[in-house]
Amino acid sequence: MSRPTLARGHWKSKKNQRRFFDSLFKKLGYKKPEDWYKISQRQIHPYCAGLLRRYFQSSPVSAVLALYPEHEWLEWNFKVLPKCFLENPYNPRKFLEWFALRYNFTCYEDFYEITDQQLCNEGAARMLKAFNRSPSKFFKNLYLEYPWLD
Repeated sequence: MSRPTLARGHWKSKKNQRRFFDSLFKKLGYKKPEDWYKISQRQIHPYCAGLLRRYFQSSPVSAVLALYPEHEWLEWNFKVLPKCFLENPYNPRKFLEWFALRYNFTCYEDFYEITDQQLCNEGAARMLKAFNRSPSKFFKNLYLEYPWLD
């Protein structure tokens, strides 16, 4: 049985892209939006390699972020970070703000108590790698407004 022929420009429509990913969600056995955090290129490549390449820089995560904007994604929880994630200085800072809320931090000094292992356990391993796994270098680079102690 052959695939149905799609109208020219079918995949340009976000609505059609979303509909496809909704069906892929079911096909993969996902039950809740957070299941998208498990997505990998290898897993979905057979279903939509062309779509990913053409519209999402070959990144399943970029597709999920673009097609499900109503969900508040914590990008660092994806198995693979989007290519542009670390290039945007806002993203690691977003992680630290989330981390501070999660651990009820009330001031910058609370960051002095954090270990690299704690950060890695919460999803920051790839971000920390850029700072030689040093939490202090990580914080100093992201919170320039604070006079950190050496």
